[in-house]
Amino acid sequence: MPSRQQPTNPYEYYIRLHDLVSGFTHPDGWREGSLLRAALQSVELTLHCAAEAYDDPRPSSFTEPRVQRLLDMAEDHLRALGRLPGLTPPPGMAVARTAEDRPSPGLAVLDRLPDEQVRPVLDAFTQAADRLGYGLGVEHQVEAARTRLGLPAHPPKAVTLDYRHLVAPEDVLRLVSPVADGPEDHLFASAHQITECWLHIAHAYVDAAVEAAEEQRWENAAGELRAAASAVDRASVSGQVLELMDLADYHRLRVHLRDGSGAQSRAARELPRKLQAALRPLTKSLTETGATLAGLIAHRAGDTARRNYLTALKLLSAGCQNFLFEHYLLALGVLGSRSTGTLGYEVAALAKRAAQPLLPEVNEAHHDLVQYTNLQYAADAGSLITRREAEAGVSHAPRPTTAPGTGTADEDALKARVRTYFRAIEERAPDTWLALFDAEHGRLYDQPTARPFVGRDHLKVFISAMFDTFHELSTEVTGLTVDGDRATAHWTVRAVGYQGAPVTYSGREEFSFTEDASIATAVVHWSPPEVAARLWPDIAA
Repeated sequence: MPSRQQPTNPYEYYIRLHDLVSGFTHPDGWREGSLLRAALQSVELTLHCAAEAYDDPRPSSFTEPRVQRLLDMAEDHLRALGRLPGLTPPPGMAVARTAEDRPSPGLAVLDRLPDEQVRPVLDAFTQAADRLGYGLGVEHQVEAARTRLGLPAHPPKAVTLDYRHLVAPEDVLRLVSPVADGPEDHLFASAHQITECWLHIAHAYVDAAVEAAEEQRWENAAGELRAAASAVDRASVSGQVLELMDLADYHRLRVHLRDGSGAQSRAARELPRKLQAALRPLTKSLTETGATLAGLIAHRAGDTARRNYLTALKLLSAGCQNFLFEHYLLALGVLGSRSTGTLGYEVAALAKRAAQPLLPEVNEAHHDLVQYTNLQYAADAGSLITRREAEAGVSHAPRPTTAPGTGTADEDALKARVRTYFRAIEERAPDTWLALFDAEHGRLYDQPTARPFVGRDHLKVFISAMFDTFHELSTEVTGLTVDGDRATAHWTVRAVGYQGAPVTYSGREEFSFTEDASIATAVVHWSPPEVAARLWPDIAA
């Protein structure tokens, strides 16, 4: 986690972040205990919000859905806690000397709620303890509630921690301002505090993953990244509860909070940097072994450990991206797209930020694999759709022109059209190239057996993809013959792929023309898999 000795911006002052983060430190120096502490403090804050929502007299507060949403959050946080790795307490850990009746202020809230809302939270507390393998110190309180509901008793754990010592619930609830600045103040501040709890957990697991990855303990590192991804998901859900705010009351609070914004969260802003830190040990290891990210993604057999690590890293990246996008959706629903937040950023800019890949190197590797497989399987492109259409009686056979040798088109004119075709490719002039085809029925077969690109809209897809694959193209027509309204061109292309790899390949193209010398069909004969293997040998290997 980044160092946070003192608050540095209005957001941190508003949610008392320094006091919150300082409270994560476990008093016995148990490092992983800070994660357990942060998760349970998030539950205490969530249940406290549920109690306030239950007592909220405003008709506009949506009391029932708000209470249920908060209880669902508490349940989800507890179940996620039970799945976090590495939370075994060290020997000599402080344990409960006696069973306290009510150590959790949050659990006390459940006494006031309907039975059907209470049971899932109680089950989640019990399940978390079962998964962790020790009691959390609230078992007496949970069992009392279970008894009230007529549920069977749950067997006690051999080791039960001291909940007050572990969580310090009264301390965390003191972070809730005693005097609210309007009816949405406590929910707004607490939702951000809860988010910070889970971001703290996420950062800790990413740091542990980096440490394990640098030692090439890939499976351990992958587990740490999956835990970080789960924590980021919890952080994202925590912010979404603000969808239930009454906007009339929120906007008053928003104006009072000028200069303070959740966008100032350092833990959130540092997620992209942490992702890059987690990627570096993998790319270093791949370079040392002569491998690449694209090759790692492409291969289904072998190198399982590093591939599992990459999969977990992508899961975390997707969670971080979703965190950003959910922030955008929340702002959109509250402020509208044309508004600017308190820091002067347009809401629409949040969507652009969320759409940017957080791991550009991995994004490029996926693009490499797409381009490689486009060429590798080119002969069968669209075959499944063509078969389904054929079953329904739809044909993509070329529209008939005249028989070979019987056309009346001018030979020199057709040769000029073919040369313009290849020159437009070399000059990267898509409009010129497209204008050569019959507007509605002109078609191109990139392989004789592939589904054709029909009509200029679809032909534009083909030529755009070609220009995306090759950043430089030089074409040479090495032979050209005309027979009636048909022509055959033999050609050589010298190209440079978008990733900088040079390649030369040859083939031939068969054309037929309409009466006005527009291209009716173009059928390309070449070997895309060979070109793919030359451009991306790491994937082909």
